[in-house]
Order: sequence, then C-alpha cells, then structure tokens
Amino acid sequence: MKIQLAAAMALATALYGARAQIVLNNTNGAEEAAKTWTVTDLNNDPNPSVSTGNGVATGTLTGAGDFLSGESFSLTASGRYGWNTASARAATNGFSAYFSGLSIGGVGAMSDGRFGVDAPSNASIPVVHALEGTDEVLVLTADTDGLPAGAVLKFKGAAFDIYGNGSRTDLVLYDVSANKVITADWDADYASTDSVSVDWVLDDGDVVLIATGESNTDDKWRMLNISLDVVAGAPDTEAPTPSPATWASVPTNVGPVGISM
Repeated sequence: MKIQLAAAMALATALYGARAQIVLNNTNGAEEAAKTWTVTDLNNDPNPSVSTGNGVATGTLTGAGDFLSGESFSLTASGRYGWNTASARAATNGFSAYFSGLSIGGVGAMSDGRFGVDAPSNASIPVVHALEGTDEVLVLTADTDGLPAGAVLKFKGAAFDIYGNGSRTDLVLYDVSANKVITADWDADYASTDSVSVDWVLDDGDVVLIATGESNTDDKWRMLNISLDVVAGAPDTEAPTPSPATWASVPTNVGPVGISM
C-alpha cells in the first residue's frame, strides 16, 4: 500500500509540481511526557498554523489550496530509553515486541525549543534535552485522522543541533499496523549537513524513530526541526472503462434513481 501511495503521489507531483514543504519548529521549552503539534490552516501559502500553540510551521504544503477549513494533522513526540541498535535491527519484523519493551521517558527542551529525550535519573545518561549515549530514542507518531481522503502526510527529514563528527543516528520508519520496520538508516552519520532528507509516507499511527546509533560517541545532539509535507489525493487521470465510445447504447434516465442502457 505504501509503495502504491508513493507512486500515486509521484504522479501528482509530476502533474502539478511540488510546491514545497513545511519546517516544524518546537517553541515549548518545558519538559513533558509528550509534545503534540497540530498543524491547521493547511491552505496557507506560506506558513500553516500550529493550533496547539507550541510550535511554528514555515513554508507551504504541496497540497495547499486543496484542503477544507478545519482539516489538519498532528505529530506527537515522546521519548524512550533502553534502545539498542543491534536488537532493533534483529526485530524489524514483529517490531512491536521489541518496541513495547523500551522504558518510557519524556521530551525535554531548551528555552528556544531545541529538544531531545528526557530520560529519568536511572537512565544511563540522564540529560533532559538531548539525545546521548547509545540507548535513547525520540518517537514521532503521526495522526492523519483530520486529513481528507486521499491526502498523504510525508516525513521529509530533520535537522539537528550540535551534531558532531562522533554523532550517529538510527532513523527508522515503523509501520504500526503492519507491525514491522518499513525502512531504516542504521548508525548513520549526518555530520556533513547536520540534517537528513527522506520521503516517507506516514499513515495514521505510523512512527518515525530517531535514536542514538550504536557507535554514537559525541556528548550529545538535539533536534532542531522536522520537515513535513501533505500531498492532496492524486488526480483521476484514467479514462472511463469501458470507453463511452464503445457503449452499445446511450444511458437514459428512467426515474429518480434509475438509469437504463
């Protein structure tokens, strides 16, 4: 299904052109169990609104102009610890058993909104606003219930703060409904750009995991922002089947709900 949706969205982009994407910045410096950003006013060009008041979205969605008032989507960040790259890689099919065994943390942030995992004091490295060591993971959960049928939310990437030469990241797309990892970049080095760009379709409830990789040695790194996009449903480019030119007769109205051929 995700491959089919990606193909449909590629067609829509080819036909109408990719307008842009939005960059979501957190503005809430509190330490919390989770942070939820709900993006509304999706037609704004530029800058949709973040109705939860704890973030700022800059840019324009590809589907801007195709949404109705009140349509929205949300992204919720939470934190866990006990992550292990090798164990996660071994559990990619049937991933829920591994994921549910991780310990619950939270999300901490600097006063300017840069954020990371808030692990409790019994975690291996209990710093509350960064990702450190090799056992912390930021969990981003998509909520697409507020989008119209056919619209697709995409995770386009992330930018990092104080990401050094020794920083390493596991970037994972977890399909909760299929209970498996769809794709992943294990123990990746993003130091050359302090960012990563992908094009991942997020169904309702899907999860993006941003974790410390198994060879992460830098003191700490933080999340600077997240890039997202929403593409409206792909246009109907198929001719009727069969073609009207091949119909044996012309349809005629035989009543309020009836058609005769």
